[in-house]
Amino acid sequence: QTKEAVNLLEYKRHSERFREALTCGKLLESCRSALEAEGFQWLHPSGAKIFVHPWQYEATMATIEQQGIPLRPYHVIVSESLEYYVEA
Repeated sequence: QTKEAVNLLEYKRHSERFREALTCGKLLESCRSALEAEGFQWLHPSGAKIFVHPWQYEATMATIEQQGIPLRPYHVIVSESLEYYVEA
């Protein structure tokens, strides 16, 4: 486990196809599965999507809470190494 940046992205305009790619697509399937296996939610109650490594999840969510960032459905929280799969 090395230190890796986590980015908060905003997608205010996106298609149903883009939403499906994030929630059901094969490129992010291993990330979603790994988070679920550790008991973490990749789909935040706000509708934001979270694609980080399991070892980053708790610190990422704590930082968001500490900074008072209001998450919205158009937010995608993603590890730098996984960002390519969000944009693919």
